[in-house]
Amino acid sequence: MKIDENTNFTNPHGLSDKLNHSTPADVCKIASLAMKNKHLKDIVSRRYYECTVVSKEFNINLLQWFNSNKLINDYFIGIKTGTTPSAGPCLCGYFTYADFSVIVCLMNTKTVDSRWKDMAILCLWALDKHLGQQQLHRESVKAIDLSLIHI
Repeated sequence: MKIDENTNFTNPHGLSDKLNHSTPADVCKIASLAMKNKHLKDIVSRRYYECTVVSKEFNINLLQWFNSNKLINDYFIGIKTGTTPSAGPCLCGYFTYADFSVIVCLMNTKTVDSRWKDMAILCLWALDKHLGQQQLHRESVKAIDLSLIHI
């Protein structure tokens, strides 16, 4: 996988650090590789996840995560949400329908809430282009219940 030499992360969560920087294209490449890990793909597709962690002192802790991605449903798999001063509101998501899938990364969206609608529009646009290439009828997309997209 070729990553732009301008991409650099100093921490695993991507929170503010002036040495963290990347491009949407590189984030998509990294996300594509990450989605090959079935366990990680399962975790980011859930609205809620918990696990038990044992510390090096052998203390047992139950950790819980609540996914902030409002698009998670049968078609949208969350990968990463975030907001930093330099990148603004961001969203990297995985959309799948039938034989089609796409990973999209948005950076510096207009508002924190506009990223959900922007992501849905881009993914459905890409699906429409894919269906056009497959010479299928647009009516076949009606199987996607857009009410599942809570934006």
